[in-house]
Amino acid sequence: MERRRTILAAISVCIVASLLLAGPAVMARPHRGLFIVAPSGDVSGVTDTANIQQALDDAIAAGGGSTVLLEEGDYYICETIAGVNFDGTFRGVGKGLTVLHSIENFPAQDTGDLGAANPRMLMFYQDEDSTSTRRHPYKIQLRDFTIKVEYPTEVWLPEYGGFRAMNTIDITGVIGDEWDPETISYFDVTAKNLEFLGDAGEEYDPFGVSIQNCLFIQGQINPNTFANEKISGKYRIEDCYFENSLGSSVVPGQSVDSHIRIVRNTYVNVHIGPEMYDLYNSRAEVAFNDISIIDGGWYGVYVANGWSGSSIEPGRAYIHHNHIEVPAYGNGIWIDDFLAVPGEVEGVSVFAYHNDIVLDGAFSWGIVGNGAQDVWLVRNTISGSGEAGILAGIMGDLATGWTLVLNDVSDLEADVAAIWLGSGTSGWWVLQRGDGNTVLDEGTDNWLLLLT
Repeated sequence: MERRRTILAAISVCIVASLLLAGPAVMARPHRGLFIVAPSGDVSGVTDTANIQQALDDAIAAGGGSTVLLEEGDYYICETIAGVNFDGTFRGVGKGLTVLHSIENFPAQDTGDLGAANPRMLMFYQDEDSTSTRRHPYKIQLRDFTIKVEYPTEVWLPEYGGFRAMNTIDITGVIGDEWDPETISYFDVTAKNLEFLGDAGEEYDPFGVSIQNCLFIQGQINPNTFANEKISGKYRIEDCYFENSLGSSVVPGQSVDSHIRIVRNTYVNVHIGPEMYDLYNSRAEVAFNDISIIDGGWYGVYVANGWSGSSIEPGRAYIHHNHIEVPAYGNGIWIDDFLAVPGEVEGVSVFAYHNDIVLDGAFSWGIVGNGAQDVWLVRNTISGSGEAGILAGIMGDLATGWTLVLNDVSDLEADVAAIWLGSGTSGWWVLQRGDGNTVLDEGTDNWLLLLT
């Protein structure tokens, strides 16, 4: 008996010593809730598509918090992969290591028959069995993989000239039998360390890129008006890379009481960088992004109010520390407000500061307002050559109550003026370094203080 006690004591001492020397023990993740997929090598896409779909279905059946892990390698996708009521993590092992490829002539109509002609590679949405609520929203995490669209899809919407581009990831709220403007879908999304690689060429007309939209977070769309139902949650797009796309990272409609962060991403040859629409009592931050617009592209950052409906509780957008390269006919930051009426309807508030915008060509604009009110522009740097650096109220719209503080336009060669206050502007407050040619004021009741 004594010998047994001695042996047990010795074993205990060894265990304690090993823990002290090796540090805390690491418990292996249980297999339950983890669904691993390996590449099949089948370039037709049939096998990989089926395997990933099965893993998603199994993860959904296992309950919230499950993970689908794609091992290192190339995966070929031949039709839409759908995660219905998915509440978990979908991930690879790293950008450039886990790579999802679309096959040539990817089918134009998604196999889920979800009422949209454009093809989608990955789609996450909710149905009538959804249990997501405001207090317990679904949490979707996407991370550590690459999507590569190398070949044209089937032609869709030929009545509009024909598209050969596709959506790579769509994340949508509840999809039901009818579109309801009062519906609010609750879910959180984190997209981190993703890479979207498109192609550019004439075969992708009308916009010349193989990816129509890289990452969409939205409510159900009305096919007749293209308006979106409401969504609510936390939406984070961080450390991602986008190349050759039309729309890149988009939260496109009626975000209610939401927090949106689009930060530290890289956009190369995109028509549009980060986009946000209808921020109902929501806060959005677009910061520390590096954005270069493709020749013929439109906006580096786009913010709109009143796209899908009216907002009685407007939100705020903070746009700061972004570097934006703008080609001819492009725009650095564009702010649309279709609803704001002075003294009647308050619009979205925009605070843009410490952005670096480089213009390069005819009719390029730096920061643009169309009908926008309550805009603060502080210490942005706009350089290069273009038509104007900061402008509003020139398109028959009213832009009121802007505040401009010490924006640097000293290295800008402007065809019209570095700062252009059109006839629709009023009530602006401008503190600016420069001379009489720096600001062109065509508005009413604007207050200008130029420091020479």
